[in-house]
Amino acid sequence: MNIGMTLSRAIRITFQHRALWVVMLAPTLLSFIGALLGAGLNFAFRPEDFMNATSGAEMLAAYARVFAVWLPLILLLLAISALSAVILLVVRGGVIAGVHSIETTGSASFSYTLGAGFRKLIPLLVFNIVLFLPAIVIGALVLVIFALPFISLMQSTLEQAESVVGGFVAALCAGIGLICISSIYLLIAAGVQVMGERAIVIEGAGPIAGLKRGWALFRANLGNVILLAVIVFLITAVIGFVLGLLGNLAVLPQMGNWIEQINRGDVPDTWEMINLPIYTIITLLTSIVGLFLNLFIIVVWTVAYRQFSGFAAPKSDLPPAPLPA
Repeated sequence: MNIGMTLSRAIRITFQHRALWVVMLAPTLLSFIGALLGAGLNFAFRPEDFMNATSGAEMLAAYARVFAVWLPLILLLLAISALSAVILLVVRGGVIAGVHSIETTGSASFSYTLGAGFRKLIPLLVFNIVLFLPAIVIGALVLVIFALPFISLMQSTLEQAESVVGGFVAALCAGIGLICISSIYLLIAAGVQVMGERAIVIEGAGPIAGLKRGWALFRANLGNVILLAVIVFLITAVIGFVLGLLGNLAVLPQMGNWIEQINRGDVPDTWEMINLPIYTIITLLTSIVGLFLNLFIIVVWTVAYRQFSGFAAPKSDLPPAPLPA
């Protein structure tokens, strides 16, 4: 595998084909809205309301005010998360098909890319559910293993606590073991997911055939997959670090006033700690950068997949992309 060629080709496709940008706009917009809603959750929490409470009734009223704002925001965030998961599958499938079309015919229109994503939604959804179901089951077991002894410990008397603690420690060890197993499985599943989704979109495989094809390509190209994953991770980490530094601009204008309030023993208001206009601009900038970064990641793995699978001509059941006029 030629890593340099893969990365340079992915960069050119990412920045030269505007149809792919448009396809990525929907998840980017949802990400931007989610970030603003997340900030809204923080803004709704005002510590001084709790510190100034002088009675249980005032404390209860303070909690009621917070949750009156949090509940609709949390429900909206959950709805956006579910919608984002579906849209991301459509977008990922569409971009994979678009990149494959670019590599074979030299073009990919917006309508072709989006249509391919919708046509592959159900196979991709079933594929991902089957692939990550074991991790979901293990996660549920971990919650049960941790929760039951903890509940018993909280309900036990002082005399019973010693015997309950032994069971809690045993459950903790079992839970940690399951977490380690789940982490290893998730790493392997991520590699199979990258290969399997492309087998479904490019080769027209079904969900189970995609699992088999994804595992075969992942195992056969393990070294190259790990190397490319490390490179992509480093690129993502560097960009994330830079964006994190920019994010500090949202609090720097208020930093002096914030420190002064802390020195006086006051708890700063969240609204005073964050400059909302700057935060909004930085969040928008982060979303735009995220658009190109996420697009690049999909493209680079699709270009790599074509090398791993030895594609010289399209084998997909997707219709050919229309040629430019």
